Amino acid sequence: MFYKINADFSKVEFKPGEVIHIKEPDLKQNIYGMPQYLGGIQSVLLSEDATLFRRKYYVNGAHMGYILVTTDANLDDKTAEAIENQVKNSKGPGNFRSLYLNISRSNNKEPVKVIPVGNIGSKDEFQAVKEIAEMDMLAMHRVYPGLVAILPANIGGFGDLQKSMQVYHELEVTAMQQVFLELNELIRGNPVVFKDPVWSSLP
Repeated sequence: MFYKINADFSKVEFKPGEVIHIKEPDLKQNIYGMPQYLGGIQSVLLSEDATLFRRKYYVNGAHMGYILVTTDANLDDKTAEAIENQVKNSKGPGNFRSLYLNISRSNNKEPVKVIPVGNIGSKDEFQAVKEIAEMDMLAMHRVYPGLVAILPANIGGFGDLQKSMQVYHELEVTAMQQVFLELNELIRGNPVVFKDPVWSSLP
């Protein structure tokens, strides 16, 4: 038996023959079918993880921006503590944290040295991950990038979008319509009808 659960948790019982289930092929089971987008799920999750990592990197404040090292033997503890407080409070929480080191006994000729540490761009390849995920998602849905408002990376752009729409309709939309047209074999009266677009009416 098939039931529809409403928002108030009441249920509607369907009689035999009122529910039509269009099956999709799946080699492992024969009930729900295999979604076409399944092959790109890992790329979507990778893109999400990369974005969340980048956000947490900036928010958590646990990373360092630079190390300030002083090697002046004449620097007293009070001055060193004042410098440490200035470095600690130079940026608010969530920004790059910095570290201060005071080495009083050293043969270093430079009394003050700044060592940069934080460099997010060279570690996680964020842009490359996002670009690969974008291409995988376009391939997953078989959509031309110009039709989903993706900006082209090259000067030439994506070409004539009307021709892209015509090709997409011919190769993709028509194939998806065939699945719904199968209902006409089960329901009398041909309830499912699709109209072909009139391309000449487009600007």
